[in-house]
Amino acid sequence: MPYIRFPIPEFDFEPLKNMEWSPPALISQNEEQDLLKALAAGDTSVYGGHAVSVPSQFLERFGLRGQNHPAILCLLPKAGARMIGRSHAWFINRSFVVDSLDPANSKVIADWKTPRPMNTRLGPDDGIPVAGALYAICARRYSDYWTTNRTIIDSNWKGPSGTQGFSILSSCEEEVNDFHHANLTFQWQR
Repeated sequence: MPYIRFPIPEFDFEPLKNMEWSPPALISQNEEQDLLKALAAGDTSVYGGHAVSVPSQFLERFGLRGQNHPAILCLLPKAGARMIGRSHAWFINRSFVVDSLDPANSKVIADWKTPRPMNTRLGPDDGIPVAGALYAICARRYSDYWTTNRTIIDSNWKGPSGTQGFSILSSCEEEVNDFHHANLTFQWQR
């Protein structure tokens, strides 16, 4: 039986090295609720990513550690968007996307892990369709648990003509500002 190699997705990670970072500003629970109401009412101005705090019970349920790093509330068109993952990291990384941060009732939309170190594949090559409000957390495997990554919300994402979107960039190392370890891009038609 011949050995089959699957193509590794393209990922230009060089521009994501040595980035300036400061913790994203967390929105309050009231602001989060206001954004969710606006999204439900069809307000397109709320599309994008917003940093929110994560309940410790949620972290425990999913084997995550690192309460210093937020989840990203992703507000997307009801008509749908495409979520694409990419990674370039020595450590195994994970992008975890759920429909809520409710520790007891949240449902997993995507739980993507890199297959091995230094591989750009994170989820299906062409991503998956998503819509509405989602929460994303990026993390690094450490022993038998996952530590949450530092994140940047890139609202200046530039995609193919006629599309718009944003990216979540993450770094799994505290001392290195390379933000290409577990990244998600959300894109949709204008």
